[in-house]
Amino acid sequence: MHRYTLVVVNEQLETLRAEAAARRSFRVERPSLRSRFAEATASIRTAFAAPVDPAPGLPSLSGYPYRG
Repeated sequence: MHRYTLVVVNEQLETLRAEAAARRSFRVERPSLRSRFAEATASIRTAFAAPVDPAPGLPSLSGYPYRG
């Protein structure tokens, strides 16, 4: 029984490996993880480097009666 189990398991592994190879052949090439991470880091740095307009939608409090 032990030998039969090994044969069945090996056949299943061969099937799974063939399916994985077929999926890899249809996969779309994309940039590496390192280049995607570098691009994300650069975009975050440019976002923080941009000047920030303080409170763009709020009115000024000049002449406000409860200002203190």
